[in-house]
Amino acid sequence: MLETLRTLAERFRAELFEHFRWPMAQILQDSPLLVSERDPEEQFRTWLKLWPPHCTVWIGEVYSSGKPEHRTHFLPIAEWFRIGQVFGNFTCGSSFRAGSFQRRNECLNGHRFLVVESDSLSRDEVGAVFAYLHRRLRYRLHCIVDTAGKSLHGWFDAPRSKTLEDGLKAELTVFGCDPKVFTYSQPVRVPGAWREGRLQRLIWLEG
Repeated sequence: MLETLRTLAERFRAELFEHFRWPMAQILQDSPLLVSERDPEEQFRTWLKLWPPHCTVWIGEVYSSGKPEHRTHFLPIAEWFRIGQVFGNFTCGSSFRAGSFQRRNECLNGHRFLVVESDSLSRDEVGAVFAYLHRRLRYRLHCIVDTAGKSLHGWFDAPRSKTLEDGLKAELTVFGCDPKVFTYSQPVRVPGAWREGRLQRLIWLEG
């Protein structure tokens, strides 16, 4: 079945970028809430609101994991709100068990997003993938993050079953999306942090 999906996705790929075209400038205009010009702390606090307050979320650098002293990077959303500033460039699209200090799939605690990105597609091209997921497949799009690099990250509801998840990942890989990000403990960029003088920021947020 997965091979069939890959074949169909390959045939559909050119049509995808034509019929679901959604360049970055249009994404900015289409955002239900104007978020792209918010200051770093407000960017971070806005993103925190995507999560239930009880969720334990990891924020840090890629190496901020694996030792007991790294527990300070695994905090409930309410505690991150209290701190108010982001400490690190990365997060995950999943919550962790309370008391975790390892960024591993075995430590996850249920609540998760599917984060979609591509290293090979341009920021204008990957918007078509986001639009296809949101408009055609009806996956809820929560936000889009400008990583302050070459890519955009789209945050979607995770598929509701392993079968749906495997099929979607097969399609997205054919479209040019990075399969590494499909690992739910994979680091992704967090809004409100600076990357070489540029702000990682929300550019689209659901209303």
